[in-house]
Amino acid sequence: MKSLRLPCLSGLLLVSALIIAAEPTGKEWEQEQNLSLNKERPTSILGSFPNQVSSLGILPDTSSWHLSLDGDWKFNWVKRPEQRPVGFEKPSFDVSQWKTITVPSCWQTQGYDVPVYVNQQYIFKRDWPKVMGEPPKNYVTYENRNPVGSYRREFEVRKNWKGQRVVIHFDGVDSFFYLWINGKYVGFSKD
Repeated sequence: MKSLRLPCLSGLLLVSALIIAAEPTGKEWEQEQNLSLNKERPTSILGSFPNQVSSLGILPDTSSWHLSLDGDWKFNWVKRPEQRPVGFEKPSFDVSQWKTITVPSCWQTQGYDVPVYVNQQYIFKRDWPKVMGEPPKNYVTYENRNPVGSYRREFEVRKNWKGQRVVIHFDGVDSFFYLWINGKYVGFSKD
């Protein structure tokens, strides 16, 4: 089995024969015209099955072609993008001192950041076309301007998947993320 390292920054991304993209600029999240790279179009829940009989299960996770990545991930949280661990996507980057976070989860319920609940107003100062302007000092987001969670996970792809189209599905990423597999940049999504 091939071991994969899956680093991603806090969709559904296509990982067919590992589509490799040019390295990110770090400003993709501020480009309103680009919503994603190497992302499948939104659709209903998809599942792959080896035959029609096994496809009759209710959920795709009953398929032998499904691998859950739920569980413990290495995790690093910072208050602002410029504080993120640059180069963490490289397999040689040491994450042994990082905390562990359970996925799926919401990092605010696991002791990181502050939960922000809004009904209609923005939690940040609107500064179009930029994502971040300096909010008033009384905003919670003044200190935690645009928090970044960096996640790392290792897993093995099943032998019978060799030569198959593989799709990775992130069901609860909030806001924006980049995805690297084995240190290779795959893409991003922000919706």
